[in-house]
Amino acid sequence: MTKRSFFVRITEMIFWCLILLPMKAHLQGKFVAPLPIRKQVEQCFAGMEKALPHDVAQAQKYLQEAEPLVKNLDSKKYWGRYFQLAARLAVCKKAHHRAVRYCFLAIDYFQKTRNIKARVEVYLELGGIYLHFFNTQKADAYHQLALNLLKEREQKFKQSAIQLYLQIAKSDVAKGQYTTALKALDKGAALAQKTSLPYENSKLWLAYGDIYAHQKKYDQAEKAYAKAGDIAQDHRFNVVEIAVLAQQGKLALHRQQPVIARQYAIQVKKKAIAAHDRDAFNQANYRIAESFFAQQQLDSALYYNKLAVAAAVNHHQDSLLRVALPLQAKIFEGQKRIAAALAVFGQLKALEDKLNPRAETLQGERLWEEMTIKRTEEEVQNKLEKALEQQVRLRYLFTFLGILIVLISSFLLVQARIRKNANRILAAQNQLIEVQNEQLENLNHIKNKLFAIISHDLRSPLLAVRAVLDDVFQVDTDPAKREWWMQMLHQHSIKTGVLLENLLCWASIQMNNYQPASQQFFLLPMVQEIEEELNFMYQDKMLSYQINISPGFVLYSDPGMIRMAIRNIMVNALKFSDTKGTIEIGATLIHQDVRISIKDEGIGMNEDEVNRALHGRLSRLGTQAEAGSGIGLSLVRQFLGYKQGHLEISSAPQKGTTVVIVIPQKK
Repeated sequence: MTKRSFFVRITEMIFWCLILLPMKAHLQGKFVAPLPIRKQVEQCFAGMEKALPHDVAQAQKYLQEAEPLVKNLDSKKYWGRYFQLAARLAVCKKAHHRAVRYCFLAIDYFQKTRNIKARVEVYLELGGIYLHFFNTQKADAYHQLALNLLKEREQKFKQSAIQLYLQIAKSDVAKGQYTTALKALDKGAALAQKTSLPYENSKLWLAYGDIYAHQKKYDQAEKAYAKAGDIAQDHRFNVVEIAVLAQQGKLALHRQQPVIARQYAIQVKKKAIAAHDRDAFNQANYRIAESFFAQQQLDSALYYNKLAVAAAVNHHQDSLLRVALPLQAKIFEGQKRIAAALAVFGQLKALEDKLNPRAETLQGERLWEEMTIKRTEEEVQNKLEKALEQQVRLRYLFTFLGILIVLISSFLLVQARIRKNANRILAAQNQLIEVQNEQLENLNHIKNKLFAIISHDLRSPLLAVRAVLDDVFQVDTDPAKREWWMQMLHQHSIKTGVLLENLLCWASIQMNNYQPASQQFFLLPMVQEIEEELNFMYQDKMLSYQINISPGFVLYSDPGMIRMAIRNIMVNALKFSDTKGTIEIGATLIHQDVRISIKDEGIGMNEDEVNRALHGRLSRLGTQAEAGSGIGLSLVRQFLGYKQGHLEISSAPQKGTTVVIVIPQKK
């Protein structure tokens, strides 16, 4: 072979390779060899385990894809796994009876393959389903079957054994056998300590916390929840972390800490959104409603409870409905909406009938329907007979009426003028009576409100003064303590005087007896006097004041009205300020309007609360549980109206409040 022919052949080979390589790659991309059927089934099962319990729709798709593949394989191992996962999906879809059937099918296949671990898992799932039905007897029976299978095999199947002890403890708690439940958890904890099983450890500590909470050992429960939460947070067990936060919120409610319980519930909502856990999200709304109800904030409680009830109805969460509906009825009862509360009890009864159907009830309902149908038929027949009788009577009646109309028409013509005059007199009298009734109702309303404020708000400080005097007049009272009691007496007397003055001003406005005065006066001495008076009342809070008012600042208005307005606003600022806060008081003259501003760093209000406060419909406790009548801002607003003045309020929750008194300077 010559050198030339050699190079020609090499060139031809390179040429054909360049042509055939893209074709080979194209054919390989087009005709990819399919995965083996077993590999596809295992991928479907793995995807389904990952999707449950949060993405039920995706899990259903995986199960549908796996069904024809399992039929093609026709393997007892895969059929058992298929029915086990189908049972878990049915539990997530609230179809518990179908889940029981699937579990029995799975057990049958696992018995044939002698898969002990899988049979233990299915027995555990059956026990959990019967615990959902509150059938602890059957749950205990399946737990015992699982224990029999795990005899002398606990070390080999540690995870399954720990889960079994957790289920047994849960069943014992449902029966109120807390000591037995703790023994079961101790066995599970002993197994978990021998190896690193963080998930099981977190579940065990969570179960310990639940048992301590049932026993009202709240400190021990808090420690157990904290350990479970730490393990779950370190290993990112979102499901356990959500459960721990939910139980900590429930524990806070038991300890009468509604604000802390609400904070836990908000954390649960955030975690549930991230984990796509719809059930936990709905439970968190219910817990928030519980915390608001514990604080008697009924509007907020009703809002969040309605969210929980609507979600429970839409997603068939009967267990959530069984607790959310009674809470909704209590909220309606607290709002004096008795009809709405009774309607909720009707829904609750329907739910209980649904969860506990009885053959006698159904038979009674059918008999009632039959009786109703028969009664309806009789009523229709009676109506037809009456209609025929009425037709005959109507014929005679029309004849009689024709004669009667002729006689009556002449009589009516005579009486028309008399009736017209009488109607005019009656209309005038009715109008007068209506005006008098309205005046009487207004007076009665004023009287009731005044009595309510006096009986509730004036009675408490007077009783406190009486208690102080009782202690002061004791013979063996320590002089230092006597001085302290005298200070307390002085404080209560100042508070009572402020409240009494407000009540008298309010009554004067309601009776239209107030006549505003007009005179010149210096503002700074008045503010300093009010500050000294109120600082004595709230000296425990150790508040600081910044008074930005010029000594020569002069007002032309009613000094009594201005004093009352500044004092009421400063009382609110002191009442809703935290310890060691700052209150700023300033005054400026802008375009012939005096603007007196009082700013605090307290708990603030939202828009709705500001509106309610201005109309005397908001009464809240201060930061140290100080009570009030709720008429302060409303009284100030009404008094300023006599001088064409008004209030400007800017506030936000936890960001403080600024109230500005605006008074025109007209001499």
